[in-house]
Amino acid sequence: PFGGTILDSESTEYSIVVYSSILVFVFCLSLVAYFFCTQFVEAEHKLREYNRELVYMANTDPLTKLLNRRGCEIELEHVHKERPLFCIAIGDIDFFKKVNDTYGHDCGDYVLSELAAEFTAFIKEEGFVARWGGEEFLFVMEQSNGDEALASLDELRRRIEKKLFVFKDAEFHVTMTFGLEECLSKTGHEAAIEQADKKLYIGKKNGRNQVVF
Repeated sequence: PFGGTILDSESTEYSIVVYSSILVFVFCLSLVAYFFCTQFVEAEHKLREYNRELVYMANTDPLTKLLNRRGCEIELEHVHKERPLFCIAIGDIDFFKKVNDTYGHDCGDYVLSELAAEFTAFIKEEGFVARWGGEEFLFVMEQSNGDEALASLDELRRRIEKKLFVFKDAEFHVTMTFGLEECLSKTGHEAAIEQADKKLYIGKKNGRNQVVF
């Protein structure tokens, strides 16, 4: 009759057709599921990469590639929880405005980038350096007490003093002044930063190109 089954439902051929159809359906469904699963994994991976890039951009100074102030404060929170004693220093480039006024802001950017490379080589695995603002940099020395940090910073100061900066036809030197403070977990890093900043300005008033502890 019209609309009836061609194959006998109890025949072997009928069973083969049914099971084959089920297998084809399951295979097609698996392909679709695999496709969407792959797309989801790729999308999730791209999202994670995008989020990492956003975090990096939010916490990094674009010129020097050092941590910016926001990123520095996040890292400081971690250090403060893990270390009962560490050191914080603020360094400022002496007469940096004169560099910009004499050689231009591109030269000023060049100086900042060159110094950032020096700072990164200096700090290594002992802590981190951040661009605190303008020509000011904040150093966190996790492995050092005050005396050790003082000796290290003074070595860095001498290295900077001797470094020859060459920008286009200009050759010149710069110096830096540092304020250094030990940070105890019970006092907090905000107080240590404030004291380091005060010592920095003492060094500025007393002739610059020095480390004040």
